[in-house]
Amino acid sequence: MGTKIVYNHRAIEKKWREKWEENPVNPKVDDNGKKKPKYYCLDMFPYP
Repeated sequence: MGTKIVYNHRAIEKKWREKWEENPVNPKVDDNGKKKPKYYCLDMFPYP
């Protein structure tokens, strides 16, 4: 039988939270420091 892979979600979550704090995926301010307006983006994928 195969080996069991252990998924350490706490270590992975900690790593990526730190990365996102340093480099936000969706920053609240633009490059000039001005506050960006909120928006809602609905993304739909075609269903074959």
